[in-house]
Amino acid sequence: MNVVVIGASVIDIIAYPNQNLNLKDSNPGSVFQTHGGVGRNIAENLARLKLNPTLLTAIGNDEFGKALTKKGTEQGIKFVYNKITKTPTYLAILDQDRDLHVAVFDADGINNIDVAFLKKQQTIIDQADLLVIETNLADDVLAYLFSLKKDIYVDAISTKKALKLKPYLKQVKGLKMNEYEAAILSNNNLNPAEYFINQGVKEVYITMGSKGSLMAIKDSLNYQKPNSLKVINATGAGDAYLAGIIYAKANNLNPIKTATATSISALLSENTVSEKLSPNYINEIIKEYKL
Repeated sequence: MNVVVIGASVIDIIAYPNQNLNLKDSNPGSVFQTHGGVGRNIAENLARLKLNPTLLTAIGNDEFGKALTKKGTEQGIKFVYNKITKTPTYLAILDQDRDLHVAVFDADGINNIDVAFLKKQQTIIDQADLLVIETNLADDVLAYLFSLKKDIYVDAISTKKALKLKPYLKQVKGLKMNEYEAAILSNNNLNPAEYFINQGVKEVYITMGSKGSLMAIKDSLNYQKPNSLKVINATGAGDAYLAGIIYAKANNLNPIKTATATSISALLSENTVSEKLSPNYINEIIKEYKL
């Protein structure tokens, strides 16, 4: 399957305390740096799952950007990018449970993934079996991509940015959201999965943290809840979930089981994308957590 991902490449700086997070105070803990960005995270997950994705993105002409492309290329990502001055940077503070407390995103560089850049890559886009995109993209970019009549899977990313998708729900092949994004985008509908199916979305995926996730396709509704696990880092789990859906589609596997397993791989890793991720590791997680 020829998968093209369109989205951000970012340097992630992650910090978490050793004990309870005390606000307005210095907290003993750990700080580390990794490569991130929703689009790049999805692409790395897909590369580790042997799908050899192409990533259309914007990357800085700095040391961060050089390191990011070098490592990603070694992992199996084909980078096609608009060269910019500074690589976008994401700073996340996690709480004592390793869940996100607050983040700051220096995201101006993402605006360079613009329509003019994408039109130059039209051959790459035309040859894709499906596109995977994210809502960090500008409104005119989303309008352009949805005008192409391609199968598109979307990561809603946040409650605010998810609202960008309202005009395009009929054109969405697969929509991955968390429960808060689903509530906002469905106008707090009591049955958001049914709402999105009625709006024309072909496949709906809603993650609900420790409560698991659901998948809705036409008249079919499936839930998946794994056994309890000790979360090391929640950053990147949603990106891994969407990558798991695409991997399942490419290999005729159960999407919700595979996506859950891929998400668990991220939750069990300090890095945004698990360095252990592989097709065999997915199978091990499915067995261990009885998915």
